[in-house]
Amino acid sequence: GIGSSAARGVVKVESHARTQLGIVDKNIKHLKKRIAKLLNEARRKAKTPKKSNSYEKEDYAYGKNNPLLERAQRFLELSEKNLEILEVQRARLEALHDAILQSLIHLGDRSATLYLTQRFNDVDDLTFRLMILRVLAAHRTVHSIPKLLPKLRHAVETVRDAVRRTLSRIVGSDLGAQPGVG
Repeated sequence: GIGSSAARGVVKVESHARTQLGIVDKNIKHLKKRIAKLLNEARRKAKTPKKSNSYEKEDYAYGKNNPLLERAQRFLELSEKNLEILEVQRARLEALHDAILQSLIHLGDRSATLYLTQRFNDVDDLTFRLMILRVLAAHRTVHSIPKLLPKLRHAVETVRDAVRRTLSRIVGSDLGAQPGVG
């Protein structure tokens, strides 16, 4: 059905956004390490005592007319600017990812919720799993109960609690913490 196709599309876009967030996070981590390394190297060089009394060698070695130092400073400035740009990009991607997850709530068609129930068992991303549970609870998807019951013993407490709340909402009564479950 159309609901299933819509759900597949949203899940595909969400997966792509999550992948892009991972790439940006990796690049940010790399740039932070690079900046720290450049700053540590600059501190180390600044502490190195001057070994020559020659004015020209001293000027060259400690920054005046030193193309290597100028290149290192430029590299640091570019790395810092790149980091700034990536952090803005990450904030925008995070907002997009959140909007994509929020759009799932509008997929209440049976074929869409069947697909999301299946994806719940396939996906490892906690945020995505919790959003799927919100969709299933909001639409009171009785057909999802058999797939969700085994998740009451899930290893992650957050997932167990969310599954319990979802099942409570679907059946219309508070299941609470069940003895021997979890």
